[in-house]
Amino acid sequence: MRIRDTFNSANEPTAATSADVDDRAGAWLETTLILLLLAAYAIEPTPSVNEAHYLGKAKHYWNPSWAAGDLFLESADAHVVFYWTFGWVTRFVSLPVAAWLGRLLTWSLFAWAWQRLSRSVIPRRWWSVLTAGLFVSLLHWCDMAGEWVIGGVEAKGFAYVLVLCGLRSLVQNRWSWVWPQFGAAAAFHVLTGGWSVIAAAIAWGFQRDERPTFWRQLPWLLLGGALSLPGLVPALLLTRDIAPEIVHEANRIYVFERLSHHLAFHRLDPAHVSRFAALCIAWSACANAVRRCDRQRRLALFVAGALLIAVCGVAIDSLTANRPDLAASLLRFYWFRLSDFAVPLGTALAAAGILASSPKPFPNPSRPTRTHTRTRTR
Repeated sequence: MRIRDTFNSANEPTAATSADVDDRAGAWLETTLILLLLAAYAIEPTPSVNEAHYLGKAKHYWNPSWAAGDLFLESADAHVVFYWTFGWVTRFVSLPVAAWLGRLLTWSLFAWAWQRLSRSVIPRRWWSVLTAGLFVSLLHWCDMAGEWVIGGVEAKGFAYVLVLCGLRSLVQNRWSWVWPQFGAAAAFHVLTGGWSVIAAAIAWGFQRDERPTFWRQLPWLLLGGALSLPGLVPALLLTRDIAPEIVHEANRIYVFERLSHHLAFHRLDPAHVSRFAALCIAWSACANAVRRCDRQRRLALFVAGALLIAVCGVAIDSLTANRPDLAASLLRFYWFRLSDFAVPLGTALAAAGILASSPKPFPNPSRPTRTHTRTRTR
């Protein structure tokens, strides 16, 4: 919100308060419109992808007698934070009702977080709805490895909400908030939050303006690490006491049979790779056009970090072509997940930033034309 410096009269507090109220109301209306957009895109009958697994595990976690003896349900639990924050709902409602409640919750939280991030990068009303539409469209049509963000209820949906919160802190140069928020994302989903931490670290390393020192960030890094432990520790314990040959075979099946379309670059659809490459070129052009905006530049560094992670995944896939056991043990970490999310996000916000910086991008015929100058967002 921008309050004009001309508020010098005795009525200044009243005017400011009125502006605050209007801005809050507008923000909630934007959030509602984004929620409707997300629902229109993602609504489908239950269960959606992974919902049966997550909600079934959650119900069994809280009621071990339900489907007792099922090998999957009684396997190690990797998403304990999800079970404690939302999974308990399955104790009181049916699984389809729990799925709809979870969808509504994650979509609402995502809409709220997106509106705040978009407004931080492009401080204009209603533009967050436009950027949300661009993001969803680019995510749907230009993904490389099939990553989805808006859909059924699972731990990843909550993790991405926290990633958006962390990105808002990142573009605002509030690094003391970035690490705890990404750490909390890792508590829900260790890979989603963990890769975000690494991309943010890359962004911090290349940031030239007002970069806080490592030692000033260390307490917040430690806090983020501590917050991630409820997601990290169960993931590390999944293969405890399992024979190495069984682990290797499980990794092989996971990477090369079940999920090769997500994990192995040489198995990805060439059409998807081509579309994603075109999107990367478009993002690069848009990011370069808005590079003078500090917040856009910080966001672009995060996107570049996500792409660097993906490049590492491509290199691993190529260098381990003749060592399938090593390839399976490394490629199972979803090297392309964050780039599938970050590049559409960065492109949507950068493209909208170009439009927003243009003189009167959407003229209002009822008002006289005024010249707008672009300012640097701090």
